[in-house]
Amino acid sequence: MERALYKTKIASLLLFVFALPFSYWDPLGIASMFSITKAFGFMYAIFAFLTFKSSFERGITLPVVRLLLFIWILMAIQSLVHWWYNTRFSIMEFSLIQNILLFWLISSDIIRNKKIIKFIFLAIVLGVALMVALSSFGIGISLEMELGEQRLSFFGANSNNIAVFLSLALILIIYLSYKKKFGKKSYLLLFLVLPILSMIGMTGSRSALILVGLSLLCFFLFFKTKIWKKIILLSFGTLFVGYSLEKIVSSEIMAKRIEKTMHSQELGPRGEIWSSAFNIFLEKPVLGWGQTGYEKQIMNNFNGIYWDTHNLFLYLMVTTGIIGITIFIFFLFRLIKNSWIYYKINADPIMLVILLFYLTNISKTGAVINNNTMWVLAAIIFSSVYFYQSGIDIDND
Repeated sequence: MERALYKTKIASLLLFVFALPFSYWDPLGIASMFSITKAFGFMYAIFAFLTFKSSFERGITLPVVRLLLFIWILMAIQSLVHWWYNTRFSIMEFSLIQNILLFWLISSDIIRNKKIIKFIFLAIVLGVALMVALSSFGIGISLEMELGEQRLSFFGANSNNIAVFLSLALILIIYLSYKKKFGKKSYLLLFLVLPILSMIGMTGSRSALILVGLSLLCFFLFFKTKIWKKIILLSFGTLFVGYSLEKIVSSEIMAKRIEKTMHSQELGPRGEIWSSAFNIFLEKPVLGWGQTGYEKQIMNNFNGIYWDTHNLFLYLMVTTGIIGITIFIFFLFRLIKNSWIYYKINADPIMLVILLFYLTNISKTGAVINNNTMWVLAAIIFSSVYFYQSGIDIDND
């Protein structure tokens, strides 16, 4: 019975990860309450509670979870203190506590069975593969206008969200293929490279362009092998990165956005938002404003328009003050430390690459604090270095 519950729980986790690219799909107009991704996540949580003792690891993960919960509590208290009647934010911020729970559950399962990691990677790739396949037939695809430009949208997800999934899948495809994590069948994933590169170009996401280049170079640079193999690998890596960037830039949308960036001398609205948000932080530097307080202050500064901070560090500073950002930096230090330990133990740079991917994304948006994918990646990095304790080998099932 326990074995069956465990396998069903892991299957629910993999289905949840597979469905992440479809989180914004809202055919019934109820995505805020229910979506296919949330359904699988709810299923995963149910089976976790049915196997409570083995699903909530307490020796390693719980101390970190407590710190994350403290950030949530602090944010809720400050949101209550600075609540105002027109706010669009919930005081309790249930999305954040759900993601903290998700981090705890995934970390616990990986600590119990390290082999889950490669299946999570595969689930991400297959979810993106379905997204690419559907888009090739025009299913779920639309073009949205942004500052006079047409950019890709998929099932309600904006172009930047799409680019994150595409970039992550591309990195994982190269890794799974190179390491042959699923034997020779891993090479089949390489057929997805060209359509993914083309779709990244269609999103027009300049951050994805940088992310793909840096992540792939980090991947090839840090692989430990014999010197002659290293030279070959770096040569191949450089050529592949160059080809990938050329393929992405060949998109008309991407080319126009890069040209605009090259001719721009300023950061655009982001520079003003960062400056304004930092000044708001300075007014209440210790405990912050909470989400409701920041919302009111930033809207006062921008004639009633709400702007995200476009940076998670700055977002935590304005919502939870020095106390909250200090706790988060400690959490971030654990991720950095664990990714480096994983690299030293396994001579495998994948956690460093995922860390780079994670850091890049949290540096360009504050709303990422409620992003399921980033919490999944954080859980993988955090739990990757702790030794196998007990559990079921899903490879042999």
